[in-house]
Amino acid sequence: PGYVGCYMDHTPERDLPYPISVRDITPNACRLACKHSKHAYAGLQYGYLCRCGDTYGKYAKLDDFQCSSPCKGDPSKICGGFFRNSIYTTG
Repeated sequence: PGYVGCYMDHTPERDLPYPISVRDITPNACRLACKHSKHAYAGLQYGYLCRCGDTYGKYAKLDDFQCSSPCKGDPSKICGGFFRNSIYTTG
């Protein structure tokens, strides 16, 4: 629920500009942390990074297979990839 898609990311202009620290990261944990911070979107990257923002899609939408890093908190779930965001709505 809430999954938007796999999107490319770049530095320094990140698609989701607000990093947030989440222990034992899962898509749900990142979504809840971003929701708590009053952001509309959550993005998971490279298995352990959570970023928040209010818009997304600055860079290209990619095929889901490009987001393939297992989440540190639950390896059965996918948490983005290298400069690839698995983006979720927080609502």
